Amino acid sequence: MNVIRDVLAAHYQLPMLSCVGLLLFMGVFTGTIAWIFRSGSREVYSRLSDLPLQDHHQDGETQS
Repeated sequence: MNVIRDVLAAHYQLPMLSCVGLLLFMGVFTGTIAWIFRSGSREVYSRLSDLPLQDHHQDGETQS
């Protein structure tokens, strides 16, 4: 394990890697929030939240 750390320390600037990691984290976090609150998602999440409450028969018909 020390070999990998030594190679990374010799070839990369560690402060640069922490900045890249922070930017990657913030990008994923911001993208997730944007995806959750996108327009039209309220209907999708409302339909998905009702799925456990629906009765399913073997022929595929649903009763509410």
